Amino acid sequence: MAKVFLIDDDNIVIYLTKLVINESLPELEVVSFEYATEALEALQELVEKNQAFPEYILLDINMPMVDGWDFLAVYEKFPCDKRAQCKLMMHSSSLDPAEEIKSKSYNCVADFVPKPITSENLNNVFSLAQSFQNVQ
Repeated sequence: MAKVFLIDDDNIVIYLTKLVINESLPELEVVSFEYATEALEALQELVEKNQAFPEYILLDINMPMVDGWDFLAVYEKFPCDKRAQCKLMMHSSSLDPAEEIKSKSYNCVADFVPKPITSENLNNVFSLAQSFQNVQ
């Protein structure tokens, strides 16, 4: 079963995103993290145990303490072979086009996904991510 790490500080967004994913793509297992630090710790544990990264990460940009950009700075230090297994997508309600442009400046970011995820755009999000060729 493919796994999605959903990293967002808003519990309502987590709940709704999980609901949409579970209804539309039940073959995806969603593991949620309210704090980016928790997700980074989980990824570090996967590295230490030599286990695969999740197939997908949906990463919120604006979070307290460690935001999406801070997360990316640490994420890019993980082994390239682990990151290559994962399609990371920035997930934001921001209407600032500069954030989408900035997200695309990171080689490890497959796409910028607006909030909220709907059942209509969910298949596009994950089919696009599947075709993403990671050049890290």
